Amino acid sequence: MNPEEHITDQTTLKHPVADEETVSELEFGKILEFIHLLAYTDHGKELVSALRPTPDLDQASLHQAQSVQMRALLDYGVGLPFTEISDIRPQLSRLATEGSFLKAKEFQELAGVLSTAGAVRRALGKSEKLYPDLCTITASMSDHKTLTGAVAKAIDEAGEVKDSASSALKEIRRDQRRFRSEIYNRLANFFTDKRTADAIGEDTVVMRNERFCIPVRVDSLSAVKGIIHGRSGSGSTAFVEPMAVVELNNRLAELSSAEEAEIRKILIALSDKARGELGELQATERGLVELDFIRARARLARRLGANPPQLSAGTAVELYKARHPLLMLYAAERGEEPTEVVVPSDFFLGGKVQAVVISGPNAGGKTVAVKTVGILAMMAQAGLEIPASADSRLPVFAGIYAEIGEGQSVEENLSTFSAHLLRLGEVISSAKKKSLVILDELGVGTDPAYGSALAIAVIDHLCGTGALTLATTHYDQLKCYAFTRENMVNAAVEFSEESGTPTYHLIWNSYGSSHSLEIAESLGFPPKLIRSARAIVGEERESLEKAIAAAEAERAKLSRERTKIADDKAFWESRRPELEKKLSDWDKERKKLIAEARREGKEFIYQAKEEARRLLKELREGKETVSEKEVVAKLEEISRLEERVSAEEDEEMLEEVATLSEGDWVRLKEGSSIGRVEEVDAKRGQVSVAMGGLTLRVPFSKVEPVETPPDREGSVGIDRDVEEGGSRVMLVGMRVEEALGELDRRLDEAMVMGLSSIVVVHGFGTGRLRNAVREFLRHHSQVEDFRSGGEGEGGGGVTVVELKG
Repeated sequence: MNPEEHITDQTTLKHPVADEETVSELEFGKILEFIHLLAYTDHGKELVSALRPTPDLDQASLHQAQSVQMRALLDYGVGLPFTEISDIRPQLSRLATEGSFLKAKEFQELAGVLSTAGAVRRALGKSEKLYPDLCTITASMSDHKTLTGAVAKAIDEAGEVKDSASSALKEIRRDQRRFRSEIYNRLANFFTDKRTADAIGEDTVVMRNERFCIPVRVDSLSAVKGIIHGRSGSGSTAFVEPMAVVELNNRLAELSSAEEAEIRKILIALSDKARGELGELQATERGLVELDFIRARARLARRLGANPPQLSAGTAVELYKARHPLLMLYAAERGEEPTEVVVPSDFFLGGKVQAVVISGPNAGGKTVAVKTVGILAMMAQAGLEIPASADSRLPVFAGIYAEIGEGQSVEENLSTFSAHLLRLGEVISSAKKKSLVILDELGVGTDPAYGSALAIAVIDHLCGTGALTLATTHYDQLKCYAFTRENMVNAAVEFSEESGTPTYHLIWNSYGSSHSLEIAESLGFPPKLIRSARAIVGEERESLEKAIAAAEAERAKLSRERTKIADDKAFWESRRPELEKKLSDWDKERKKLIAEARREGKEFIYQAKEEARRLLKELREGKETVSEKEVVAKLEEISRLEERVSAEEDEEMLEEVATLSEGDWVRLKEGSSIGRVEEVDAKRGQVSVAMGGLTLRVPFSKVEPVETPPDREGSVGIDRDVEEGGSRVMLVGMRVEEALGELDRRLDEAMVMGLSSIVVVHGFGTGRLRNAVREFLRHHSQVEDFRSGGEGEGGGGVTVVELKG
């Protein structure tokens, strides 16, 4: 679709969505006035004035997408140079006539527009993925480099044809300068010649009838022979072309004619060149104008803080935090913050609910509420963003009709009620399925009993046609009727009993009173008259209204509290993933730090044990550097510290293991064996674990959960490296500390498996690892005895360990 089609489809509709009376009553024209001020080009302003809602979903969606993309472009700070663009439609229209040509000034304006178009194309040229619908428009705009180059060569910035436009013109203008110089020189002689100097009134050269002349006093005309070309206003001076320059002036006139002819020839050539690109020029002009039009719409959206509603082919109206756009614009003009002074409302209509009856106090905002829905629907279908939350939804209505009924028709000598009925008849005859009908004070202007009956009949009829209806009323009968119908709901504009004024909040499924006497009282109406009015109304009616008002006030309070709770819940729900991740990260970091601290603690304990054992050995060997009592005390202190660390680990692991269930995977704390949980005995604090074909029943404190099962079948169970000599523990190549830790784990596994012996392979080397292993075995509680390997067992490179039964 090219730009021209975009514009035509949007502004010229055979079957308009809204008639002009609806456009007027919903004040859509005032929205257009604001957009009109934001457009730069005359053609763009015309498009704004002609803007109307479209019934086509695809068109409405496209127009909104264009506005959203343009707004993003503006927010990103990309400037589009629309500020001074001439209206070139007259030039393009004249070029359509064969043989016509444009003036130099018109070519200058044309070139300026084409230059702007080029700048716009370049600004969007690298952003096709970001602004696809805008780039579709610029793609229809040509660069016109050949034409703009030709214009730049021939026309200067002042809109004059340059000397260099042609060699003939250059020669003509050179001759003109030569002849003018000669004329000036000859006329200057008259100013200095004694015979003529006194006759000349002023030493200046003037132009008369396109001839160079000098001013001569009438009483001295005989001093200067020549042709008189006029007199001064006083008649005392004549403008004389001396005979000495007549021939030169004649020659200059001939050159002027030749110049005009040559300029005409140049402009005709340029016009023919432009005429050859007329189609492309028209497309460029249309594209540029449409971008200006879209930009004006986007600028309005920025002022309103608007969002594009989700348009659909259905009938659901869901408007969240919707505000009347004109109230926001007027508030901004007064220097106020629109979102603070204009109260937002939610609106729900469609599906089972075909009609909403809005009641409440006079001057409480009922009319504004229904007009808000109407004007936002019109704006959305006209491709405009609306002042409502981004999750708002609107259907594309086939028709939008309004009867606001704000007065009588003096011209036609009709009462308010008669004018109301005539307009109501037009609306009823036009409304159909997928129409939106806005009715303010339905049935007003006649006897309440008949007015309410008429209102009920009208709403029932509109619901039967499939139209959606928003109606305001003060009629109790209509409010009560809406409560009894499944396809109707009541809504009320809130009234503050404390302040005696409306709050403009819309409360759904609520019944509103007019609060006429309270409002009159707040406005300073005579108290005596208010008391009389209350007496006339009757205490019973007033008590009922007060009870209803109190109930509505409580309902409104609860509604606000529910809304706040829902907002708070939504806020924290939105932050849940972030907080859970942070908590998980903190927990992982905590466990990491604890594990690191415990590792360091265990290493310290191990080193302390080793030192104590060394001292004990020295003592037994007769080296009296310390007493046996001191060494034993040190070992007991280390043992208590080891038990405390183990208890802390057990307490933490018990919390984690207590959550185990059948089928989970666990690892023995003392070792690396992994198995599957078969049974959890919470009372005894034990768990049955299947591993390596065996089922072990171990305390919670002896296992730890693992997140994932083993990758391969062979890894399930107890680690084994069994040869003829028994289980073999390979320590060759390990550091002492690492080797002793591995030996400790393998001893535990051997005991669980019921092995009677294991073979520890430590190699020969320097003997340091072998000595450390044997010293460790000497004090291990599970070791019965140990010896060097015999012949065929590895000799001194291994230690055969016998385990306690």
